[in-house]
Amino acid sequence: MRPLYPCLALALALAGPAAAQTPKLLNDTIDVDKTKYTLFKPTPRKYMRPMVPDRPGITESPYSVDAGHFQYETDVLRLLTRREGPAHGHDWYVNHFLAKIGLTDRTDLQVALDTYTYSHNFDDSQGGQSPFDQNQLHRGVGDVTLR
Repeated sequence: MRPLYPCLALALALAGPAAAQTPKLLNDTIDVDKTKYTLFKPTPRKYMRPMVPDRPGITESPYSVDAGHFQYETDVLRLLTRREGPAHGHDWYVNHFLAKIGLTDRTDLQVALDTYTYSHNFDDSQGGQSPFDQNQLHRGVGDVTLR
């Protein structure tokens, strides 16, 4: 265990300078008034920010899509498994997607949809003696989320 502490200290010491060297975003280096661009008057490519994707259903970022541009992100197939004591289960997500369209420089409309979800939960806590000891199966179209 003792060699772990010096390695951890070294990793933390090197992490600070590495984080300080992150480059500025393209939008920070270009001095342009982008408030005049809208959904119907798109931001020109030379003034666009770098794309910052979200993971549909996993992460959410504070960055918007440039005005007049469209961004589509998807998980074609995702499997989540979990175990909490005697209870366990798995969830399949098919084509969970997030579509974004830039309305203004700082505003976008986002639509997220779980196209198909299959969730199977098991609980073996009572060994078949409880009326609540049953398998639960849920499947179908998931939630539609507007942001």
